[in-house]
Amino acid sequence: MNKLQDRINRIMEEACPGQQPGASLMITKGDEILVHNGYGLADLPGGIPSDPNSTYLIASVSKQFTCAAILLLAEAGQLSIDDSLGKYVDGFSSYREQVTIRQMMNHTSGIPDYFDPHFLKTYCQEESPSLNQEELVSYISDRYPKLEFEPGSDWAYSNSAYVILGFIVERVAGLPFEQFLQKRIFDPLGMDHTKVGISETREPGMAVGYDKNPEGSYIPSVYNRIVVGWADGNIISNCRDLHKWLRALYTGKVLSPNFRESMLSPTVLNDGRTTPYGFGWFIYHRRGLVEHWHTGSTVGYHCRMSYFPEKEVAVICLLNSEKGIDGDLNIPFTTMVNAVLEDEMEPLPAPVSLSRGDLQLWKGKWREVDLAENSPLLFTITEDSEGGLRLSGNLFGTTGDWLLIPENSTKLYLASGADYYLIRDSSDEGSPGLVLNSSGREIRMELREEIG
Repeated sequence: MNKLQDRINRIMEEACPGQQPGASLMITKGDEILVHNGYGLADLPGGIPSDPNSTYLIASVSKQFTCAAILLLAEAGQLSIDDSLGKYVDGFSSYREQVTIRQMMNHTSGIPDYFDPHFLKTYCQEESPSLNQEELVSYISDRYPKLEFEPGSDWAYSNSAYVILGFIVERVAGLPFEQFLQKRIFDPLGMDHTKVGISETREPGMAVGYDKNPEGSYIPSVYNRIVVGWADGNIISNCRDLHKWLRALYTGKVLSPNFRESMLSPTVLNDGRTTPYGFGWFIYHRRGLVEHWHTGSTVGYHCRMSYFPEKEVAVICLLNSEKGIDGDLNIPFTTMVNAVLEDEMEPLPAPVSLSRGDLQLWKGKWREVDLAENSPLLFTITEDSEGGLRLSGNLFGTTGDWLLIPENSTKLYLASGADYYLIRDSSDEGSPGLVLNSSGREIRMELREEIG
């Protein structure tokens, strides 16, 4: 075993202990496989270890395949990505001509997300009523008669839009969504362990997905057609097949250069602002390197996949627990990325000292903007005994206490292992605010209580 493999294995073995749900991991450079291993358990009662080639529900990582299907139809002249929703789908009477296919792919449509607590409670239990794709499209049309914002004016993640996109693929192609992807993508690329999930039971070879019950014990997750979902997240795959997909996409074997570029470019809003999302991909810069990435979470499964096109490096991590690990997956994930690309990335900035006035501006109890008044605080920033700043609280499933490293008076990095930082938000004069940047995703925070 080489040094890199040994280092990666230590990181993952700590994140996925042997008697808990586990993960399959692949790290590659070009066509070379640097690491390919399994960690933890794929089946707890059977004590079956996670296999490097196990299959998992990849949830929202499926969205890039949905977009590829739309773009293949556009290349063939069967649709235009600037066609309206109403050209292909019934219902949605108040905005059917306003929303375009492009806006649904890049999450600027304004269509509210159907996958909310009401839907989970109504449809995602063991004895839930059945619901097919056409019924779900009608459900979205009826439940959300108004948009959240004018199409193209803002960005908000919408699984609803992707359910509709899958429906459009079927209408235009004249084939079920699963058959279109099998015929046009999976079979030509030799993705022999990849399919669209349409079964009410787990496929053979799948890792069993797990949730935690109120007592903190792992239990098998609910697995039914509604949980598996539609074109918003219903693909089952493994690390090796996802690597085949990445190599084919980036070497021009799936889409023409113009359509691939549109898929992998940030979105420009109506007012000229840019959002870090293309078609089914987040577009980010990690310490000087371009990173294309997406995550996927559903009941019992979690997936994180990143590709660094300048270095042809891919990191693919599939897990059989919705929370990924007991904590924040971004921490071990970033540690692995650093292990592979440390020499290729820009160094972290040298810390600077902050004045007493600057220290005071950061201190306080902070909460995400627009949360309900009774929602818990996300974190607290305090001054330590050495005159530095520390953040304590809950970040993305991990409760802890982290040193904050100032790059300057308006930007602090978290010494967490993950690529998180805080910047002072000056958008609202007289209203102190922060923006938490988490791997390219920006979360606005408001000060709830000052600390002297």
